[in-house]
Amino acid sequence: MTISTKGLFYPISVIRGNTLSFSVEFNIDGEQQYFSDYDFAGFVYQTDGENNFAQFIFTENLEDANLIDIKIPSTETRFAAGDYVYEIKGVSTVDGDLEARTILRGSFTLIETFGSI
Repeated sequence: MTISTKGLFYPISVIRGNTLSFSVEFNIDGEQQYFSDYDFAGFVYQTDGENNFAQFIFTENLEDANLIDIKIPSTETRFAAGDYVYEIKGVSTVDGDLEARTILRGSFTLIETFGSI
């Protein structure tokens, strides 16, 4: 698997065994995109793009339709502390364009404890 060089680069760090949760607005060429118009997938990989260690979960934000909630539950962050990469992609479900667009990508650091930062 080849990790993309497109999409917004955003480094992430999380403490091993904790939940990672954040929300994003999704725009293409300045135009707001909506959760219901896309299928999303995202994974944490070794730096060579092999062996996925965790999968992101995507939900529509119930308070703001412009936001997509992204999460990795604590049960998914119990793998070995270290440096990884992640990638989040979206595929349109409305325009027939089956190309997966990289939305976010970057380094993913899993640390053992807060004191080990």
